[in-house]
Amino acid sequence: MKRGKIFLGIGIVLIIGGLTLAVLGGRGVVGSIEEPRDVAVEELEFENIEEEEKIVTLDEGSYEIWLMGEDREINLQVYDEDGEDIFEDSRIDHSISIGGRSYEKIGDLEISEEGDYTFVTEEECTLYVTEPISGVFGICGGISFIIIGGLLLLVGIVLVVLGIMKKGKSKTQEDYSSKKEGSPPPPPPED
Repeated sequence: MKRGKIFLGIGIVLIIGGLTLAVLGGRGVVGSIEEPRDVAVEELEFENIEEEEKIVTLDEGSYEIWLMGEDREINLQVYDEDGEDIFEDSRIDHSISIGGRSYEKIGDLEISEEGDYTFVTEEECTLYVTEPISGVFGICGGISFIIIGGLLLLVGIVLVVLGIMKKGKSKTQEDYSSKKEGSPPPPPPED
């Protein structure tokens, strides 16, 4: 009986942990781009062939710049309020496809203080300025979390099933032993 409860308890904890890791891993995989979890701070569409600029207000923090559509060269500058170009070009860091759309990471932004930042490019494109959920949940880390979470989930389910079976078995044994023992013999008659 006791062993069945232990299996059940551990199994439930592993299932919850596995689901949590899988969800966090999934967010890591898709959390770097605008869809489907709406983590984009700003979506910028540049439609002119001539140089075009857009101003975005960003909080202090780390940002990633993504481009919709792979294998495209774009010339992008990002200026702070002092006119310094703060765009760190890291193309191509990685790309990802979601829902038939392809996204390519083209660079990073480290924002030291809140303010207006000017994005300038000459190419037609749609940029996604995104704030990563966490450095831990990069694409590789996210996939690892999903795998580990899935394994924990599987082990948890097995333990829960074992726990239920052990509880059922011990209950049956208790019923059997109580029937076998029967009622205690009557006390001897007093003289």
